[in-house]
Amino acid sequence: MSSAEGPIRGFTLLEILIATGLFAIAVTGLIALFPTVQRVSREGEEEARATLIAENILDSLDLPSRPGAFSLATGSSGRSICFEPLDPRIPSEYFVAYGAACEPLFPLDREKACLPATNLEVLDIASVRLGTKPSLPGLVLAEIEIASPASAPASGRSTQRFVRLFPMPPAHE
Repeated sequence: MSSAEGPIRGFTLLEILIATGLFAIAVTGLIALFPTVQRVSREGEEEARATLIAENILDSLDLPSRPGAFSLATGSSGRSICFEPLDPRIPSEYFVAYGAACEPLFPLDREKACLPATNLEVLDIASVRLGTKPSLPGLVLAEIEIASPASAPASGRSTQRFVRLFPMPPAHE
């Protein structure tokens, strides 16, 4: 085909096929990134929530309690938070279910903490261990593990671990 100014040039079929192929490769590469971005975003959200929960637990352990004990927030009743006294002289482990706002929902026993949570409000399960070590006289070792997602069995959860030393609270005189 030609006009008064000369032949009209367009793209050949081969050029269109090559351009379409390059575009398809580029789009496929971008689409392949979406699952990775979603996983990284979810892991970051879980890590941030675990850090907030651990800070809340460690702060509650630092609150004044009855002599010789620590306090652990285990849930809420109405607008007030329920605290459980913990004796650091007795090695023990406590489990608490946590919700989306990083608030304690209710305590759990070991068996229920290992099973998938059926309550949709529960996003994380906190494990709190208090104990003493002969190599650290006068100190209490607090170990916090935050496991998520709570809807998975214990073996399928990712776990964040936090540790802090506290001075042994004075015993009741």
